[in-house]
Amino acid sequence: MVIVPKFNALKAFFFSLLLLGCDPDRSVRGRVVPLEDLDQIQKGVGVLNKTDVERLIGPASSVLSFDPCTWYYFNLFTETSAFFSPSIKENKGFALLFSSDGKLVKYIPNSGTKSLEIALKETALPSTHRKEFLKELFRNAGRFGKKAKENCKKP
Repeated sequence: MVIVPKFNALKAFFFSLLLLGCDPDRSVRGRVVPLEDLDQIQKGVGVLNKTDVERLIGPASSVLSFDPCTWYYFNLFTETSAFFSPSIKENKGFALLFSSDGKLVKYIPNSGTKSLEIALKETALPSTHRKEFLKELFRNAGRFGKKAKENCKKP
């Protein structure tokens, strides 16, 4: 009679471990920008400059080396269950376009979850045709010079 309650307690313990293992792991990737600051950015198009934006919401998550006038802010809410790959639940990323004199010209919100899904897949990158691998690899060689780094394109 004493063995039966211990066995039930052991079953309950392992069952609770099994349930805890299936609990999804939720994480935030990137910068979480408060809604009040985001409203100020949207209202400040044409008024704010780069230093104002950086003071308000911090430095950009990414700035391309060949286009310093476009700042990207990433904000992904991901969820991973057990051994499955992470899935994007919400994407609140956005881009800010600046003019050549540093004024904020345009606010571009992200339009969906598909745009940054490749960032979560660390094992594969998209390639249209395997036969054209070298062409894809070297297609931008020499395309971006010093002028592209110094000057911003007109929106």
